[in-house]
Amino acid sequence: MPTLYIETTIVSYLAARPANNITDAARQLSTHEWWAHRRSSYQLFTSVVVVREAEQGDTEAAMRTAIEQTITQQHYRAPIIATPDELLSERPFSGE
Repeated sequence: MPTLYIETTIVSYLAARPANNITDAARQLSTHEWWAHRRSSYQLFTSVVVVREAEQGDTEAAMRTAIEQTITQQHYRAPIIATPDELLSERPFSGE
């Protein structure tokens, strides 16, 4: 089973009130559909950085930088980070 890193955007789309902006509303819908129907195809994980970012409201760039630093310091392989739109596309997700 592929491993998939869940970053803060996915969590925020799942938890947010319905958006008034059509683009954000579409992303929320895509995220909810993916979560309901496709998440079971992956082994999901996240990090303390995502939890802290969600709690503190840091920017996405700060979160990704912190994740990259943590990965480098711990000598881990970089996770695949994908948007809900990428995961829902008709072509198989390769993570590249």
